[in-house]
Amino acid sequence: MEVLLNFLYSNCYCIIIAAILIGTWLKWLSWLLDRTYPPLDPTINYKHQTRQLPDGSRVTYSLTGTKLKSYVYDDIRTAYDAIFRGLRVSHNGPMLGIRKKLENGKLGPYVWMNYRQVINKIDAFADGLYSLGCGVGQNVFFGLYSKNRPEWVISEYSIYKMNSVVVPLYDTLGRQAVDHIIKQCNLQTVICDSNDKAIALMKNGNVNDVLKRIIVMDTLNDKTIDIARDYNFKLLQFDDVQSMGKNAAENPIFQKPKPSDISTVCYTSGTTGIPKGVVLTHANMVATTVMFFHVKHFTMTPDQVLLSFLPLAHMYERICENAAILIGGRIGYYSGDVKKLIEDIELLRPTVVPLVPRVLNRIYDNILNEARKNPLKLLILKAAILWKSLILKRHCLRNNTWADKIVFQKIRDKMGGRLKLIFSGAAPAAPEVLQFCRVVLGCSIIEGYVYVKFVPSGQTECVAACTGTLEGDFTAGHVGTPLMNTAIKLVDTPEIGYFAANNEGEVCIKGPNVFSGYYQNLEATNEALDADGWLHTGDIGSWNPNGSLRIIDRKKFIFKLQQGEYIAPEKLENIYIKSVYVAQVFVYGDSLKSSLIGVVVPDEEMLKKLAARRFHISNVSLKEICRNDQIKAYVLKDMNEIDIFCMLFTIYIFQIKDIYLEAEPFSVKNGLLTPTLKNRRNDMKRHYSSQISKMYAKLL
Repeated sequence: MEVLLNFLYSNCYCIIIAAILIGTWLKWLSWLLDRTYPPLDPTINYKHQTRQLPDGSRVTYSLTGTKLKSYVYDDIRTAYDAIFRGLRVSHNGPMLGIRKKLENGKLGPYVWMNYRQVINKIDAFADGLYSLGCGVGQNVFFGLYSKNRPEWVISEYSIYKMNSVVVPLYDTLGRQAVDHIIKQCNLQTVICDSNDKAIALMKNGNVNDVLKRIIVMDTLNDKTIDIARDYNFKLLQFDDVQSMGKNAAENPIFQKPKPSDISTVCYTSGTTGIPKGVVLTHANMVATTVMFFHVKHFTMTPDQVLLSFLPLAHMYERICENAAILIGGRIGYYSGDVKKLIEDIELLRPTVVPLVPRVLNRIYDNILNEARKNPLKLLILKAAILWKSLILKRHCLRNNTWADKIVFQKIRDKMGGRLKLIFSGAAPAAPEVLQFCRVVLGCSIIEGYVYVKFVPSGQTECVAACTGTLEGDFTAGHVGTPLMNTAIKLVDTPEIGYFAANNEGEVCIKGPNVFSGYYQNLEATNEALDADGWLHTGDIGSWNPNGSLRIIDRKKFIFKLQQGEYIAPEKLENIYIKSVYVAQVFVYGDSLKSSLIGVVVPDEEMLKKLAARRFHISNVSLKEICRNDQIKAYVLKDMNEIDIFCMLFTIYIFQIKDIYLEAEPFSVKNGLLTPTLKNRRNDMKRHYSSQISKMYAKLL
């Protein structure tokens, strides 16, 4: 008896009782969560997300049979068809919305054009282009050089009506690239948004023998009109071209595009040389809208409202808008000022927003920074996030828990209060940011693998995306499963030691969404597409045990920054090496960061001369000079100024923002160079990991 009493009063007994109580509480909590928060889609087997076909490729679990899905609706086989379905299913509902300036100079609420009004404008503009003698058919290409606005869509669909080809232009291409595109596509007509762009095109003497007409969306000013007269250009106002079409003596009958006809040629950013034109057919574009039906619990109906914010010159945004039109939804354009983006969202109240991770990062940072100002707020926020995270682990997404009502409602109201779906693409998002945004916003965030070969965000050889994470799968470190229009297989890459037999290899893509080739570039086409039609991406992948795809390496050394821009480091290194102070250089960029950094081995003789002449430092070692911040800043400035005109890009984000000066040269012996004296990038990344972390920490 005495032994029993001693045991009852012992610490051991207390620990056992506490463990039983905690275990019982956890079991009850698990039962409560299962009962209250069931999975988004109970039919999804998250342990087996893909299945293997006889040829070794894999497709999504939800695809029945072996035939990939090439369209959603039987009667919609071209991008042009989509707008008429939108008209029908929306019952001529609102289509395109903008905020107009009021008399006091401020922006008013969104005002809308309905589907019939937009179609009438498309018809008039197409007829006007015909009246100008622009020509029609597959041999006629039109340049489209504009920010996001309704006239972009009106121009795009007018060109589709004429069965002609859209060629988007954008600022970051650089002048040399724009010249090349205008000449290669024989762009006799360019439709642009502003007087400034029209003037730049007219003053560009390299394309005057090709470019004949410029149509401007904004009101023409006297300066633009005078320059057009001086340079002998035909300059027209966008509205005037529509009026010409309305008042035409006879309306032409255009031949409708076929699925196999070219809809657009989208050019690469040219980071590795002359930009290549990705040829996409109407069938490619229609097939890619399948990606929006990857989210089963999200209804693709006319009540959906899409925010147009990302550049329409890239396919990622264009496909999102084409899908919104296909279902009869609304598209609201942001006002053009990023500072007013939240104000635009509050007024528009979107349900669907295509974003890049950089925007999600801003949401994450702003909320946390605000909460950190008040310790109690931060504590409550962390508790709410913990609770919602437990729900997410059960493949469930809710926005009506106590945490939502008490903590997150104000945040969701800032995002319009109706947000249901965010597409995140163009660059990988940090796992903690994705988890945080899913918890706080209470909406699905689908992260996809957007294969881009030397291309900026979304403008891709498989149109927009080829994989997507499954709804309810909130794990990180993968890019989801193939979409229903895509098959993916891994191919041996022996030159860098990856073999499909080991579940590692180059990611190859096949499906109706894959492009037909590069415009007038057979050599590049044959390099990208093999004889069986598989697109070789250059990315190295591996299948996770649950069937999701993980990207583990690159066959070629190209990386993308947080904002989705692709960088070819060797190209930049070949420019920076021109600096007299640079002997060797290693350019690095992190896909979760927005800036480039570098490691520089200086020219010892030139750096010592600089130190003595400009900074009065002499009789010290090279290592000590390399640690001098003023000297480092001078070298960095010189690098970013050196021979800037030889860069295809001249915008600031492509310049190195910080460097580490390394006194010891890169060599084969220290493992940083190959036997052919090329940078071993993965080894350099590991070797300088500490310096890389410190440089990025300073740039925050």
